[in-house]
Amino acid sequence: MEPHQKLVAWASLIVGSMAAGYAARKLRWLGESTSRVLMTVVMALGYSSVQLLAIWKTELSADLVLLPILGAISAAMMLLLGLFCARLLTGDRAEMGIFSIASGAANTGVTMGGLVLLALYGQRGLALMSIYCIMWMPLIVIMMYPIARHFSPDHTSGSLGRLMLRSIFDWRSLGLPMALLGLALNLLNQHQPEVISSIHLAEIFAVLTTSAAYFSIGLTLRLRGALAMLRLILGLAVTRFVLSGLVAAGLVWATARLGFHVSWELRNTVIIEAMMPAAVATAAIASMFNLRPDRASTLFVVNTLMFIAMVMPVVFWLFSR
Repeated sequence: MEPHQKLVAWASLIVGSMAAGYAARKLRWLGESTSRVLMTVVMALGYSSVQLLAIWKTELSADLVLLPILGAISAAMMLLLGLFCARLLTGDRAEMGIFSIASGAANTGVTMGGLVLLALYGQRGLALMSIYCIMWMPLIVIMMYPIARHFSPDHTSGSLGRLMLRSIFDWRSLGLPMALLGLALNLLNQHQPEVISSIHLAEIFAVLTTSAAYFSIGLTLRLRGALAMLRLILGLAVTRFVLSGLVAAGLVWATARLGFHVSWELRNTVIIEAMMPAAVATAAIASMFNLRPDRASTLFVVNTLMFIAMVMPVVFWLFSR
């Protein structure tokens, strides 16, 4: 399948799954409570399985080892910056948690960033995405889950340090040991069994995980409340599309100034991934920890549409040159 055909296929899968979830709720086939269960499965098992297989198979090289490191630093800085900005935009604790996570969690995987890199650089783009996203599950477990717990009405709050420790041993954090397992198998040169490639198991998991995630978002989607969230929507556009890009560019510049080799692949991937819209994980974590999942879904969908309409053309113009 050609790259542009893959883009169309993935876009159709995303829109179709979201529409199916929305229709299921409107027709009262399923309720919003289903979204929380489904999103928990997606985060704990779906993304974890995809990442394990991707990391296990990805060819690692010394010059690209900085990709996940810079990605993790960039996302962590945006999570903290999002916490600061959230206090200026809303007084609602759940919304503060949503905004912080949305500011730091970019849609860097196969549901957006991977598609952009695929369109720009072909299969090499997908390989770069897999290397970049090695940091994804550790960051979710170590930073995003504790922030969600801190602001959740269903969980006892505490210091972020203590919540980080609790999150590491939470069953929903299964993605962390699975990511480490994939990395260990890779570094130990344990080749994947041929059957995994022959039946395209990673692609199957990616399709199922993406479908379930967007279906779950559709179950909680209420765009009628978008106007009431205008401050959060505009604030998130600034943090995700402007501040995040500037932070990533600054990190790349600082890395080069420190004497590290910065290839065009590393530079472009770090900045492109940083400018992606809010991640599906925003809605997933909101559902898991009861952080206004309906508002989180609206924020995610509107931010994604803004990216497609206004930011994606700029990204392609800048990085396809």
